[in-house]
Amino acid sequence: MQKIKQLQTKMFNIDLCVNDSIWNKELKSLKNKIPIIVDHIISELDIANQNNNIEFSIVLTNDNEIQKLNSEYLHKNKPTNVLSFPAQDFYLDNISPIFSLGDIVISYETLKKECIEKRISFNDHFTHLLIHGFLHLLGFDHVYEEEAERMENLEIAILTQLGIQSPYET
Repeated sequence: MQKIKQLQTKMFNIDLCVNDSIWNKELKSLKNKIPIIVDHIISELDIANQNNNIEFSIVLTNDNEIQKLNSEYLHKNKPTNVLSFPAQDFYLDNISPIFSLGDIVISYETLKKECIEKRISFNDHFTHLLIHGFLHLLGFDHVYEEEAERMENLEIAILTQLGIQSPYET
């Protein structure tokens, strides 16, 4: 895996990593867009934190790699569009704590296939998957109907702020 760049938002340090060159043509626009998306999530959730020592990773991968992760951690032997792995606190030294939210892993091939099937833009669908994955890092889930509705409503509100139509409308 190659670290591409560390991105900054108002509250977060983001390690943007890629392990497949298939992402190369999208990287320039995504590097600029990711901090904006994350800031909109934070704004919608009304989260304020003066500590800049919060980080998470976005791993841009392919179907083969995400299928391995999906199989190992969720026991589903198939590719998926996005996986989130929430983390715990860790410390670099005794003085400066670093809080890691975890990792978001997104597969290019599944994302692209879904764009074609749903007739939506790559950037809009990437934005939705990033929001979805980030909400998982913050503890949101969609196992139960009430949780799913709350999470979907947050996703829709954030997408609306960004000028993107709800993916849940038929």
